[in-house]
Amino acid sequence: MVASVADLIAARTADAIVTEQLAVLDSEGFPVTAWQSGSAPRDLVKADATAMARLDANVADLAKAAFLDDAEGDWLTLLAASRFDNDRVLATYTEGYVRVACASGAGPHTISAAQLLITDGTRRLRSTNTASVTIASGSYQDIKVRAETAGDDYNSIAVGATLAIVSPALAGLSVTNPVYASGTWITLAGADDESDVSLRARCRARWGTLGRGANDAAYRYLARTGHAYEAQVTRAYVVWGAGDGTLTVYLAGPTGAVSGTVVTAVQAWIDANKPGTDNATVASVTAVPVTVSGTIYLPAAHDSTANRALATDALSAYFAGLDVGQDPDLGAIYHALYSAAGITDIDLTSPSGDTAVNNGQVATLVTSLTWTTT
Repeated sequence: MVASVADLIAARTADAIVTEQLAVLDSEGFPVTAWQSGSAPRDLVKADATAMARLDANVADLAKAAFLDDAEGDWLTLLAASRFDNDRVLATYTEGYVRVACASGAGPHTISAAQLLITDGTRRLRSTNTASVTIASGSYQDIKVRAETAGDDYNSIAVGATLAIVSPALAGLSVTNPVYASGTWITLAGADDESDVSLRARCRARWGTLGRGANDAAYRYLARTGHAYEAQVTRAYVVWGAGDGTLTVYLAGPTGAVSGTVVTAVQAWIDANKPGTDNATVASVTAVPVTVSGTIYLPAAHDSTANRALATDALSAYFAGLDVGQDPDLGAIYHALYSAAGITDIDLTSPSGDTAVNNGQVATLVTSLTWTTT
């Protein structure tokens, strides 16, 4: 078995260093047994040990930073940029349209550029219109909005969510986020900062672009790197056709399917940078909603919003990590839900087994969970 970097260079804790130093000092004849906690000699040893533990941790991090499998966080960001010419993809903002209506008998009302601020109770979106918009009495206008904070959290604001206008305070105005032709109110899904797992995968795929021939890794890399929508393509999958040099590159994003704008941009990028003369077609995956419903039982002492979030966040992370064409595993779903502390039982009514997902499809999560205290 090959040793890991962590096995070879293990950072010591401050307490462990204190024990080592006291043993050395004792062997040299110092009266260490008389150095009680809080005494000046003991505090000096502890201060030195704390500094040495910090140095140990830095040395361990620096050693891991040289290896793609071991580097983490900012160290991995530096390694990816310097060795693989890959920058970590930063978080982006959710964008979409809302419908602002003016009741009959009210208005007309004019909304200035970037004046509209709405909320779903916890999250706020601001309009991005660059010119004033006038809404006549009894009519409506669709206005583009953007999340106030970057990340994928706003993607979960469902169609038909209860929204309220924070400003401007104009009588008779109401706001909704109806279904548009795309099937959602979102035009650009927000994304979190790229994870370490994703960045490592792109670094490995980078090697595929160095050859003169085409391969899966090269197309997965091109699909996710170099164009303006890197954050919107979190997964890519290549299916080769029956004819030589014919393939389809399927794209998946933070919420499953990607928009036509993203597909067009990635198609142009791949056409301009693909290896060889392959006939590559870029397409969005088809989302396959998987409803996870049932009852979770836990003691009242463990029932808190934060503890529930441990389970739901782990479940969301599992689905976000599923590859195109990968079947969600029922056992993995249970494992994610048991991330919450103190759970005594989970009774799922759906899914009843593994869900079949085909090439060109990606599983997306829909939850309907009830929490019951025991």
